[in-house]
Amino acid sequence: MPTAFNNLEQWMKVESIVSTTAPNFIGNLTGRHSNLTEWEIKICMLTLLKRDAGEIAELMGMKDTHAVHAATSRLREKLGSEEEPLVVYLLKIANAKPPSKTAVGG
Repeated sequence: MPTAFNNLEQWMKVESIVSTTAPNFIGNLTGRHSNLTEWEIKICMLTLLKRDAGEIAELMGMKDTHAVHAATSRLREKLGSEEEPLVVYLLKIANAKPPSKTAVGG
């Protein structure tokens, strides 16, 4: 699987948009699913932004949209979201409250 965005500038824009529109998304996602790879997190971010398979394939340097569909299917299974569209599951994570920090010794 490709490991890097074709264009660093494009990726920085995606990260900025996600940070602005869903500031708790990455923390919530990795807090619930600490086993995700950086590549899988990028797919999640693009899916959250409702990018289509063609755009994801292009941005991730994937061969074609079939590869994207296979990757998102595996990702849904890994996340345990087989019963709903991946974007719906990711929107729930984006809108969830971040985990509260408990006071030590209190």
